[in-house]
Amino acid sequence: MDRRQLEIHADLEDRHWWFVARRRILFRLLARALPPGPRPCVVDLGCATGGNVAAAADAYDAVGIDTSGAAIELARGRFPRLAFVHAERPERSPQLLGADAVLITDVLEHVGEDREFLREVIGSLEPGAIVLLTVPARPDLWSPHDVALGHHRRYTPDSLRALWENLPVRVALFSFFNRRLFALAWLERKWRAFAARRKPTACCDVHMPGGMLNAGFRRIFSGEGRRLERVMDGRATPYATGLSLIAMLVREENGRNA
Repeated sequence: MDRRQLEIHADLEDRHWWFVARRRILFRLLARALPPGPRPCVVDLGCATGGNVAAAADAYDAVGIDTSGAAIELARGRFPRLAFVHAERPERSPQLLGADAVLITDVLEHVGEDREFLREVIGSLEPGAIVLLTVPARPDLWSPHDVALGHHRRYTPDSLRALWENLPVRVALFSFFNRRLFALAWLERKWRAFAARRKPTACCDVHMPGGMLNAGFRRIFSGEGRRLERVMDGRATPYATGLSLIAMLVREENGRNA
């Protein structure tokens, strides 16, 4: 993301329904797999302007890592007491060696060699460490939003699963999510893609809705966390579609992935 997008990100991520609800889902699932205390270490790869690190810091030892110096500068300005690292190759960061969990949330779509990136991350982790990752789903939803945010791709279940094929991981969770608002988002993305064909432009569709609408969307989206917990426990089936995909991988000593 360029500086303008990072500043928008910093301005919205503590308030916008998508950022807040996604964070609630992520930490609900993480707490189930990695109960807080005695101070496990959580590393956020591609931390951008630091919202996930700030949320993790109440219960975990947390550190954020990003390739963007501008993002790290904004994160340190917002959360001066927290740890942020600027790294050209975050997948090789020494902080991964002691990590109990690694967040890779809406990052892989920005990485040219995404499989190699994930392979290096998993190779740096100790057995039992968790990787919790999210990516935008469904290539048919490609729109100017993806262009503006610098995405290389949107994923299908098969293309995402292929990233950890033959790597030493167990899949603890794999599902679409952001399902409940899918129809509204589908219509918006299709309209924007149609409009862009008539008048090419690249624009991000993340904007702040009104208070009641923002709160309603936040409740609707964050409520998906309950379903995803049941998926982890084997008590529910994964979502069949959605705007995003989520996976939780557990590093194993060796052997094939599930």
